Amino acid sequence: MRSSIRLSICLVLFAALSGCVNPPPPAPDTGSAATSPVAKPSVVARSSAAGAAPDPAARPEVLSQAALRGLSSVAVPGGIALSAAKNESAAFLLQIDAAADARLVIDAPAGPGGKIDLASFRAYQVLPVPVDVNRAGFVRHTGMPAAVESLPRALLPLKIEGDAIPLGQLRDPRAPAKSAARGAGSGQKLLIWIDVRIPIATTAGLYNGRLVVRRGSELASLRMDLDVLDFAVGDDRRLQMVGQLDWDTLRRHWPERFEVVRPHLLNRNEPATKSAVVLLDQLQTLAQDHRLQVHVPRLQPTVKWPINGESPKIDWTDYDSLVEPWLNGTAFADGMPLGFWPLPKIDLLDNIPRAARLQYYAAAAAHFDQREWLTRAPAVLEKSTPGRANVSERLVMSAEAARLMAAHPRIRVMLPLEPDELQIAVGPDTIDPATTARLRCVAPGLISASPLRRWPKELKEPENWLRTDMRGLIPYVGAGGDEGDVRTWAWAAFLRSARLIDWGRCLPSAGDLTTPADPNELVWFYPGSWFGVEGVVPTVQLKWLRRAQQDFEYLSLAAERGSVINVLPMARLLSKPVEIQPGQSPDPTYSLLIGTADPAAWPTAQTLLSRIIALRGPGIEPDENKIAAVNLDTLHWMEPLEQPVIVPRTTRWTVGVAGDAGGVPWANLQLGVDIYNASDTTPDENNLQFEAPLPPGWEVQPAPVAVPKLSGFHVRRQTLNARVDPARPRPAKHAPIQLQFRSGFSGQTTPMQFIAPAAVTQRRVQPLAINGSIEDWTSDDAIGLGPLVKMMNRPAVQRHELERAARPCDVYTGWSNTDFYVAFRAEGLSATRDVLAARNFVDYQFRRAWSEDVCQVLVQAMYSDGTVGPLVHLSLKPGGNLWAERRGDTRLSVEPWQNLQTATRYATTLEKDVWRGEMAIPWASLIAEEKTAALAAEGKPNLPVMLRFNFSTHLRATGESASWAGPVDSSRDENFTGVLVLKEP
Repeated sequence: MRSSIRLSICLVLFAALSGCVNPPPPAPDTGSAATSPVAKPSVVARSSAAGAAPDPAARPEVLSQAALRGLSSVAVPGGIALSAAKNESAAFLLQIDAAADARLVIDAPAGPGGKIDLASFRAYQVLPVPVDVNRAGFVRHTGMPAAVESLPRALLPLKIEGDAIPLGQLRDPRAPAKSAARGAGSGQKLLIWIDVRIPIATTAGLYNGRLVVRRGSELASLRMDLDVLDFAVGDDRRLQMVGQLDWDTLRRHWPERFEVVRPHLLNRNEPATKSAVVLLDQLQTLAQDHRLQVHVPRLQPTVKWPINGESPKIDWTDYDSLVEPWLNGTAFADGMPLGFWPLPKIDLLDNIPRAARLQYYAAAAAHFDQREWLTRAPAVLEKSTPGRANVSERLVMSAEAARLMAAHPRIRVMLPLEPDELQIAVGPDTIDPATTARLRCVAPGLISASPLRRWPKELKEPENWLRTDMRGLIPYVGAGGDEGDVRTWAWAAFLRSARLIDWGRCLPSAGDLTTPADPNELVWFYPGSWFGVEGVVPTVQLKWLRRAQQDFEYLSLAAERGSVINVLPMARLLSKPVEIQPGQSPDPTYSLLIGTADPAAWPTAQTLLSRIIALRGPGIEPDENKIAAVNLDTLHWMEPLEQPVIVPRTTRWTVGVAGDAGGVPWANLQLGVDIYNASDTTPDENNLQFEAPLPPGWEVQPAPVAVPKLSGFHVRRQTLNARVDPARPRPAKHAPIQLQFRSGFSGQTTPMQFIAPAAVTQRRVQPLAINGSIEDWTSDDAIGLGPLVKMMNRPAVQRHELERAARPCDVYTGWSNTDFYVAFRAEGLSATRDVLAARNFVDYQFRRAWSEDVCQVLVQAMYSDGTVGPLVHLSLKPGGNLWAERRGDTRLSVEPWQNLQTATRYATTLEKDVWRGEMAIPWASLIAEEKTAALAAEGKPNLPVMLRFNFSTHLRATGESASWAGPVDSSRDENFTGVLVLKEP
């Protein structure tokens, strides 16, 4: 029975993110356009109690286990299954629907060591917070619609009176800021989050308890099984998870406490600053209780600078009185001091002459060394620009680090450079090789290149830390992610041997509860005033971070017990780094490959880790049978995660031989496919091939194409050749083409689908009225009817799913000697009251058109001799606005897309949510100018033979982007298109 409970560890691991709880039956992870989207349905538990007769009045909907979006959960019939180590915190979520005078009674679990004390339980109501998830990063990372207005985020503490939680204190989630708006009896589904902290002295074994909703008699109950594992998580933090408390944000959220307080005058014993100190203590304690920590960069001592060049006079009295309890651990219940507290950097220190600045750092280091704080207090160097450091910044920061370490023999320096970016040499303005152990460098990220130089064996390596500020090339956190995204960082830290993760600012940037939050923020705390309470309110994301930190403890403990060979592959599979070539620019699409989008991978990984730890350790006699069993289970868990990710990336179209139907040429295709080997194995003798059935007109080489040996966690580009007869009768609803990759190592096959349309565009015989009605077009002119292909999102890419848009879009084309014509009918238009006020440009997020309804045309002329015309991109708005661009030479311009002055005619009509449009693009905007004279001499118009073409849409209401050829990752992706062949009638 214990093993079955361990397999149900999922309740510890569930991720809490966007979405309200849905009742069964299970539904796909699609979300809702009107309310918070839900990825996983809650599991409604049957009312049951061990040894008790079922209550006939019990209703399953009164009390049920719930799950917010994130990781899947496996329910025990009629109950909750938890598994946790000693000194670890576990959690579960309940859904309640009961009257205000009902109570949730906690019948504490009892087992080999007696009952778990109810003091170990903490309860919170999960309340929604407005979040602006109308962001391309959210849709691209989660695959969910952007039409979400509020997400469960805040955790309002609940009182536990004796052994029960009075449900009358629960608030109506529709009015989270109003304490008088009661939720019980309101008809709303109420969510209660419960933490269980396992005391360190608890005897290992299975503990059984119950959760009961009572209103006089018992209404419903859930069995609660808790498996206490036979090892403990230590109080010391092997991984420091650090957040910053920005001073201006503190002052904005708590003006009554910080408005008149100067950061260098905060004193624990001063009545005037007592309220500010109390709040800082609350923030520190709440973070520490979750195995995290915060620091306040603006806190500083009082410094006076002598005019005669003497050393600065520093008064540490106020500063020490404030930080001493934090740095000595006396402020916290577990007695553990903060593991990271940078040397204070006084205001405007960078403007002070270098000699005086070094004197200050030397004096600060000496003071911290005297207090035995210096090993945890590096001097932090920062970049003024985002992203990776350039060559100039590497030189400047290396020189500053060298000067700081020369100023004091024990000072440590933390800087945003990777080890191979340091300038190490014996000489001025370079880092002394003897001091490298005092450096803390940023570890390579999840998308990184192998270093150009190996670290010298004779030098001590710097400590590593991870930075989380490089958005777009890391897992998306905040509202757009889930617990798995945050946990990925802890597993990546273990993989990179990092001992610190800096999460940046941990307070909300929004000024109040009504302002939608930035989804990029990972908020740890909300001001209590937002919810009508004193102090600070924790967040669901704070629980994610605690789970991530505990993951790192599990990994470290398993490695210490001799199982590093087991856990390193697990860490690589769950973080899935992408290794690129030195000097190669990171491909933004690679960010869709990292981490795992499979929520079921996390619960099993946690179970395997606990089993691995339990098999070895002090006083444990290794059982070879159990070791073999867990190794086999680990291999079975790894197998689906090691499946390569196959992504179509490029279509290189060329003009082929003339066909039989009126001389229309075939289109030759060279397809480029990226193969990401998400595994430590390096399979050889692989192959890739087209799979039958193929759409009409397609001819491919039937034999598989050999794929050379794949390096672990690298991306390899493989090409396949095909040719298409666009004149063959073909439906305008283009069928997907399927590829299949076969691993030479395991024999496992991986299918992948894409759509690369090849169609004819016919000369218009009758005149065309450009009026937006599209009445002049017939199905013979259509190149696409029905839904387009959704642009890439991370879950779909990792599952190899080809997703269609939710609404249809019909596309028509034609041409004459003077113009190329495009018409469309798109559904899903937003409310039309403001379309006439559209901007004359397009806003891009993650390289995708965003924030308004827009259709886009990408077109390039192709000639029979292999030459091409300029790449032209047109953006069409419902209000009649047209924005044209032409791409120049990327080698000559930082911004190659330049505005194109064109005589293109465009007209549109709107009817409810249907948008119709027509346009005539002059060939003069598309032609290759160098061919004009040659063709004119032959008496021929400068018309191409083919067009590389794509048509894409973005719907503001749902954030959905889709294209005719795809899937693609951006609306101006010229690397992957379809093709149109000009045809005479």
